[in-house]
Amino acid sequence: WTNIQNYNISFNVTDLMSDNLTYRIYHSQPFVAGRNNLVLDPVTVVNPSFNIFDNISLGFRVIPFRDIENYVIIEVTDQAGNKYNTSQLTIYYDNVLPTVTLNYPKGNTSENDSMTFNFTATDTDSPTLDCNLTINGQVNKTYTNITSPVAITELITGFAAGFYYWNVTCVDLAGNYKISSTENFTIPAPDLI
Repeated sequence: WTNIQNYNISFNVTDLMSDNLTYRIYHSQPFVAGRNNLVLDPVTVVNPSFNIFDNISLGFRVIPFRDIENYVIIEVTDQAGNKYNTSQLTIYYDNVLPTVTLNYPKGNTSENDSMTFNFTATDTDSPTLDCNLTINGQVNKTYTNITSPVAITELITGFAAGFYYWNVTCVDLAGNYKISSTENFTIPAPDLI
């Protein structure tokens, strides 16, 4: 998963018998109606001429990703015509921020030392999210690998009397994150007898 649209593809090539190699990078997009989506579209053909008696790292080809799912295959051909293809690499591109909605509490007052929190987290591209429930600037609860969309309800106890602020931060698989708005709630002082 990445949120970088122009992604640098790097790879190592080793051939102890050939001084000259040709390589191609094939790049495809996810299913598009009316298009033959099984054939990879070549991005570029580069014919480098270099001695390759050691591993050579190549990392200069920038592939512009679109949509969510991208496939990359690298094919290398030596002077004798021998070809080698990498396995298909699947790279997920996601630049969409998660959405976080605070549902409860919104300015509510509790009758004791506890409060029930409810929020909804959604991401249209990423199947899972990690979220933190933060109270007065401190992470109170962490939710990992939650399926999107999700509504979370959490009862937290042990609050001292006072005024509290809370929010939720969620991050998706590509590293896009969203900090929700901030809401508040009050825990009243206990009645004196």
